[in-house]
Amino acid sequence: MKRAQSVSFILGVLLSLPASAQQPSSQKKNHSNDEIELEAIVVTGSRTEHSLSDAPVATELITRKKIESSGAENVADILDKHPGIDLTRSFRGAGVRLQGLDAKHVLILLDGERVGGRIDGVIDLSRISAESIERIEIVKGPNSALYGSDAMGGVINIITRRSKKTFEADVHGSYGSLNATDISARIGTRFAQWNTTFSGGWHQIDSFDLNLDDPATSGRKHAQWNISNRSEYNFGKSHRLIFNGSYLRRDQQGVDSNSAGAVYDRRNLTEVVSASLGPELQLTKSAKLRVKAHYSLFRDQFIYDQRNASANDKDEETREQLAQLTLQYDHLLFGNHLLTAGTEGMYEMLSSPRLGGETGNRYRGAFFVQDEWNILDDDTRLTLVFGGRFDLDSQFGFYPTPKIALRLDPVKKLTLRSSYGMGFRAPVFKELLHEFENPGANYVIEGNPELEPEKSHSLNLGIEYRPVKPTQLT
Repeated sequence: MKRAQSVSFILGVLLSLPASAQQPSSQKKNHSNDEIELEAIVVTGSRTEHSLSDAPVATELITRKKIESSGAENVADILDKHPGIDLTRSFRGAGVRLQGLDAKHVLILLDGERVGGRIDGVIDLSRISAESIERIEIVKGPNSALYGSDAMGGVINIITRRSKKTFEADVHGSYGSLNATDISARIGTRFAQWNTTFSGGWHQIDSFDLNLDDPATSGRKHAQWNISNRSEYNFGKSHRLIFNGSYLRRDQQGVDSNSAGAVYDRRNLTEVVSASLGPELQLTKSAKLRVKAHYSLFRDQFIYDQRNASANDKDEETREQLAQLTLQYDHLLFGNHLLTAGTEGMYEMLSSPRLGGETGNRYRGAFFVQDEWNILDDDTRLTLVFGGRFDLDSQFGFYPTPKIALRLDPVKKLTLRSSYGMGFRAPVFKELLHEFENPGANYVIEGNPELEPEKSHSLNLGIEYRPVKPTQLT
């Protein structure tokens, strides 16, 4: 067994050049960190941009500054340090529980788009590296009225970084026991109409064994590299085209054994490709149209090789493809009604040797609408939000999910929130079509194509009091 070493180092470099236009010193304002955080823009709770202090739905924010100070290398480690988050770790990866609901009931978004590649219902958050993340927004409670299936427990939206200066670059590295190596780099530029940022990283650690009496390893060997890009092109004064793209390759290896003395070499090779492209058009001062096309491919190859035998060998490849087109229209009406309406079309395909017929296909269309009504907006603030979503799925048919929320600020430092919503989770292909037989253990698993969506009704109450610093009790 390798013993843990205490030697480690961290190297960091930051280069930046200021943008060409700067605010005159006489107009600069000094803001506390708390004020800056409350002014941060969040989008997840309403699908429209709000400052954190004005958000009608309670939103927890993990900023870039918090991510860097935590020293976390991936999203799982970031969330593990955040209060009120229950992280679960297993051979399937690191998932997150919200409001007592399992990881399969929590929707994970990357720049507002679904993250694919669930293994037994879990999105492994340890595969999403920290170097490209600008902030993480957490909205607890059912959000199917805006996002559809899987958002029964809440939504976690991971927002990627964009360049804020003419030139930015940073490099970080660390080394520790078990040859744990983490190297990440980012370079970005902002000039004229262009804004682009490239991020990448290499992360590895050796396997370890806590029990020398058997050949099995206690922890698996892990090697991952990833690269991503976010680019924006501004055409006109209020229109822009946004591109996001990423590629990840992860190789995990370990050794298993059983009581009969059989030894297995285990390997998981995972690749994830994701891309999205779409314009944001400011049609008028009070109306905006967003269009986005998104595609992702998740490929996982599982190899199980028994030493000196082949009867129980496995070589299985799973491919999951997701294509989605979203249109969203936002309009401020009468000065106090923010109307959001949109439609989504989605195609999902899963191929796996453990599925009957080896392939599952699903089509889904949806329409959503929400009205945010600011009834009072002076010293006493009152906001009412109501809306709903209507999903039509090729597997289970039509499903509506209504929502209503209320925000009341009786005084400046006190915010009261309440909400009611319905949520649902559509059964995944493995639950519907799974066919797997294990003769050695004498069991068979079969899916049920007649499964209906899981349903939930939820009532949330929250109190937020800010005597000096933002403090939220929910």
